[in-house]
Amino acid sequence: MRVSRKQMLNKNVCFERLLNHPLLMKNLKILFLLIPGFFFCQKYYEVGNTYWIYKSPDHYMLKTDNFLEAAEVGKKVLEKQDNIRFNSDEKILFSVARNVESPYNIIFSSFFPNRNLQKFGNEIYSDKLVQVFEKTFRDLGVEATITKEKVGIDSREFYLIKCDITSPLKYKNYFFFTEIDDQELQITTIFDNPQDEDLILRSVYESKFK
Repeated sequence: MRVSRKQMLNKNVCFERLLNHPLLMKNLKILFLLIPGFFFCQKYYEVGNTYWIYKSPDHYMLKTDNFLEAAEVGKKVLEKQDNIRFNSDEKILFSVARNVESPYNIIFSSFFPNRNLQKFGNEIYSDKLVQVFEKTFRDLGVEATITKEKVGIDSREFYLIKCDITSPLKYKNYFFFTEIDDQELQITTIFDNPQDEDLILRSVYESKFK
């Protein structure tokens, strides 16, 4: 049976409507997040009125399973600190890793309203975060050297807190934060070898803001 041009056009319109249906698109996004080993490529993230363009290192994959667990641990640590407020409305952007089974060589990012930055200012807030890291590692019996500095990523100034862990395990945790459109954007990186350190940091420093 031949299909008329009008029937073909009607089918195409129906198909386009189906593809653009909000519920279907939402379910597809969830499906992609649940596919093991789904590779992560360049993405645009909206932070306030600003777009952050980030591309993960080649062969890194989505790692969503332990992100919420790590965020919960971070929440409990911050809740014990005087004056620093934990943001319950934190929005997770992504978590990617070289190996989804490993706790090392990962990058994850989130943002939330900048209440702490408004309260303390960048310099005092960064000092308080250094104190949080120092106390946390000390309580865990972990030897670490912690420093902070200012760095530039595209046109934005970030504070960078470097945690160089030397015992009982050896790895590095670099924590970036900045203020964008009344939001605090955080990027956490963890790596245990020079090759992945170079790949991870290059991916962060080569990201763009529009």
